[in-house]
Amino acid sequence: MVKGAGSGRDAALRAIAKSSQADTVGIALRRALLGEIEGTCITRAKFGSVPHEYSTIAGIEESVQEILLNLKEIVLRSNLSMELEAHPFASKVLDT
Repeated sequence: MVKGAGSGRDAALRAIAKSSQADTVGIALRRALLGEIEGTCITRAKFGSVPHEYSTIAGIEESVQEILLNLKEIVLRSNLSMELEAHPFASKVLDT
């Protein structure tokens, strides 16, 4: 522990920063705080027979990775306190 001016908490934080453990403590703190936040979000996406996120879908301009990044931008509002499974469906008729 570093002794000096300030509260014990400040001294503890300075000691952590000096011992190169700040990243480890910060990540653990972030996970603990985010784990307590309740909210509604998209947790999974399934694309038929697409093998991985770097694939492309014939007839679709965006790659699967771009679509997944766009899904992260969707803001959902809910007052539910339980898990629900939704099956949104999108299709495109391809000209042959």
